[in-house]
Amino acid sequence: MARVRQARRCHARRSDGEPCRAWAITGGYVCMAHGGAAPQVRREARIRHFEESVFPAFDRAYARWLEECREWQVRRIVTTCMLLGIPPEEVTVWDIVACRMEHGVPGDEDTKPKLRMDRRYGPRIPRRQAPAP
Repeated sequence: MARVRQARRCHARRSDGEPCRAWAITGGYVCMAHGGAAPQVRREARIRHFEESVFPAFDRAYARWLEECREWQVRRIVTTCMLLGIPPEEVTVWDIVACRMEHGVPGDEDTKPKLRMDRRYGPRIPRRQAPAP
């Protein structure tokens, strides 16, 4: 997949007062000529770029996990209703526990969907090189 330019121009002004027409560094607001080469600016730009890509991905994963948990809970309630013969409005946690003890279903807490932690959500740790023999 080709890299997509962030399409952000430098926010600095040239000496004649005109806006700079250069591209800003990735995640930053200024170009290399207007301070984008400074280590502190590059660090903040990397952090900003990382946050812009990770936070939306985590929010989507969290929303997917919440939906899976809702579906899991509904399946537990429906199974309990069928096995114990009570209406869904009257099912309590104790009914689910009793149904699990008596019939072995619905599943235990270990069957609850887990939030999948993707590599995108953590810091990028460089891989170590294997030592030379």
